Amino acid sequence: MPIPLNDNIKVSAPKPSDPRYLNTSNAPYANEAEVLSQIPETERHSGLTVKIGDVEYWFKTDTTTLEIKSSESSSLDTLLVTTTGSSISLDFNNKVERVFYSTSSFTGGKTIILSNDSNALLLVYHFQVTGSGAALTFPLNFKSSDQRFESSILTVTGAGYYEFTATYDPGAAIWKLKAEIDGGVL
Repeated sequence: MPIPLNDNIKVSAPKPSDPRYLNTSNAPYANEAEVLSQIPETERHSGLTVKIGDVEYWFKTDTTTLEIKSSESSSLDTLLVTTTGSSISLDFNNKVERVFYSTSSFTGGKTIILSNDSNALLLVYHFQVTGSGAALTFPLNFKSSDQRFESSILTVTGAGYYEFTATYDPGAAIWKLKAEIDGGVL
């Protein structure tokens, strides 16, 4: 039975009002499996929001499936990508800008494979690395043979949450790459 309140609740502690938003250590969840193991299904509801890494997820339609909250995508088209195997496939679907989120963490080397990217101008990719580090290899012929990345390999050392942004400079016919870890430039 609900308790009626005549005013708002002010939380003075530097943490969210719903303890399920973060894991039991009061930190973002590492992955979806951790969310599902720490929050019993009887304590979940449609609309419940949790934080995995730097991204907000929610139980949108049921209590067993997490989805990225639409606010995370802002005006950019967002897509989840799988990081199993030796490559990561990023499909632009002929969009100009796209944000990609890994569905799981990884370690070691991965090759980025881009498709349907003839109109692409902006690429943002969020991912988590476990273990001692990872190397992402970018194709030298992104879009066409005369358009390339300024650097073909991004190496990250140490575990953490990473983001890279690639913007296309038509004048130089090159993709400029910027990577960040937890908000700091690598």
